[in-house]
Amino acid sequence: GGAKDEEENNIRTIWGVNSNEPRTVTLLQGDLTISNIEFIYFESTDEQQDEQDEVIWPWNAIIYAYDPNFSFRILSLESCIFKGLGSDQLVKLIVENSTFENIRVINNGRGALYINVYGRGLIITVNGSTFENCSQGYGTVDIEPQYTSSSNQIQYTITNNKFINNIGYQTGGIYGRFSYGGTFDFSNNEFSNNSKLYSGNGANDAYLIWQEYPLGWTIDNAKYKVQQIFEDSKPSNENNVYYEFRTNNQFEFSGYITSGTVEQDPGEELEPGTEGCIWNVNQTGDGIIAKKTIMGVLAGECDNLEGYKITLLNALHYESVTINKPETFPVLIKGGAKDEEETSIRTIWGVNTSAACTIILLQGDL
Repeated sequence: GGAKDEEENNIRTIWGVNSNEPRTVTLLQGDLTISNIEFIYFESTDEQQDEQDEVIWPWNAIIYAYDPNFSFRILSLESCIFKGLGSDQLVKLIVENSTFENIRVINNGRGALYINVYGRGLIITVNGSTFENCSQGYGTVDIEPQYTSSSNQIQYTITNNKFINNIGYQTGGIYGRFSYGGTFDFSNNEFSNNSKLYSGNGANDAYLIWQEYPLGWTIDNAKYKVQQIFEDSKPSNENNVYYEFRTNNQFEFSGYITSGTVEQDPGEELEPGTEGCIWNVNQTGDGIIAKKTIMGVLAGECDNLEGYKITLLNALHYESVTINKPETFPVLIKGGAKDEEETSIRTIWGVNTSAACTIILLQGDL
C-alpha cells in the first residue's frame, strides 16, 4: 500500500472487492508479500437474495492459498489489517429445495454438503432437499462448526429432507461434530436405505458428537433430547442414529436411538416439592403421607440444619436422582424396607428407564 492522506502522511490502502467474487486474493503458486493493506468485506444492499438478506463479498475468503496441482507457495503479510463487518452481523446459510445426486467424494472428502462455519448469530437451514446415491464422505451432510461459546449458540435446522441410498464412512446421512451446544431441529426427514462403511461406532442415518452438553441438556436427559430433535423422521432401520457426548474432551457416554421414536423424559414430570426435612418415600403410596420419589422430597424446602432424612420404604425402588444441595443441608438416604416377617432388609435401588446414572452428585453432602 502506498496511499497518503490529505497531509501526505502514509496510510494503509483499503483493498476489497465490489463485485460477486469468491476471494480477494487467490495464491495458486508463487512468492507473495503483502504490506500495509487493510482488507475489507463489501456489503451490497442492492443485490438482495430476499427482503432481509444482504450480499457480502468476497463470499469465500479474503486470501486463499491452496491448489493441489502446485506445491510452491510463500505468503508473507506485513502491517496488514483484516476488518470484518462487526460481531453483530447475522449470518445465514440456507439450502432449500435442492437435489444432490450421484456425488462421489474422494480422498477423505467431507460429504456432498460440507458446512464449516464460524461466527456469531449463525443460522443453518437445510430444508426440503434430496440427497441420493452420494458416497464416501464422513456423512452426506457434514456439519463441523468452529469453536463457539455458550453465549453464541448456532441454530441448526435440517428438516423435511430425503436421504436415499447414501453411503458414508460413519453414516450415510447427517454427520455432525458440535463444539458447544446450539439449538437443533432434525425433524420430518425421510431416511431410506442409507449405510455406513466403518464397522465401529456409527449408524446408517446419523452420527452426532457433542463436545459439550447444550444448554439444558444433562447426562440424564441427553438421550431424550436427541430423540426430540429427530421427531417424525422416518428411519432406514432400528437404531439408525448414533450419539456421543464428551466433557472436557473426555468421552462420557454414547448410545443409539431410532428416529421418530420419542420417549417421555422422566425428569419433565417431577413430583412437586413439599416443605419438610424428614420424609418416607413409598412409590406405591398416595404421595401425601409419604412422597413417591426422592426428587419430590428434595424439591421441597428444608429449614433444619441437620438436612434431609429420607427413608425408602419399598423393597425395590426405581429412580434416577440428581443431588444439588449446599453443604449446610446434608442429604441422608437410607433403606427402610422390611420383609413379610417385618425384619429389616436392604432396599434394592436401580433405574427402569433409559437413565445414564442412578445417582448424580453435582454438589452436596450425601
